[in-house]
Amino acid sequence: MHSLQTEIIQRWPHWFAGARARLTRPLLDRLLRYTRLDRAEAFLAAHPHLRGLEFVEGVLRDLDVRYQVDDLERQRIPLSGACVIVANHPLGGLDALALLKLVGDLRRDVHIVANDWLCRLQPLRELLLPVRVFGGRSGGAQLDAIDAALAQGAAVIVFPAAEVSRLSWRGIRDRAWRQGFVRFAARHQAPV
Repeated sequence: MHSLQTEIIQRWPHWFAGARARLTRPLLDRLLRYTRLDRAEAFLAAHPHLRGLEFVEGVLRDLDVRYQVDDLERQRIPLSGACVIVANHPLGGLDALALLKLVGDLRRDVHIVANDWLCRLQPLRELLLPVRVFGGRSGGAQLDAIDAALAQGAAVIVFPAAEVSRLSWRGIRDRAWRQGFVRFAARHQAPV
């Protein structure tokens, strides 16, 4: 996937300069092939009109992803007003897409706190509340955007481990959850 490869090289040029490039460039090529990002780019090219929740639905349909939710758990999601939905993150992008679809079927004002790198994926941008995960801390404007979404009564999805779960000898586990989402919820009297 040439465009993503270019983006990665531009964001972290020191990884791809000098002698280090002999190792990192082939690794990046293999990673892009292994993760099937070529398929993702083909989907984007074939569906340039999809945005937001329609894009999420299209991706899940294209990947033939199905999920099952207990009716009692679905009823716990408020149909209006600010709320913070907290989840673990075992499957990476698929959990995020499935959760966006679930909440989006109940209310259209859903946003997800996500790695700022994902803003490069234009069709998802309107659903994202980006935060800096790699190479620094989130800025005040990024945190203000989360506050603003909750102030407007939106549903905000948070993965408080801030990364995908990891496999260990104890099974699949999240790292310690960051507690910042509790302050956001309290400030806006939003159920968690």
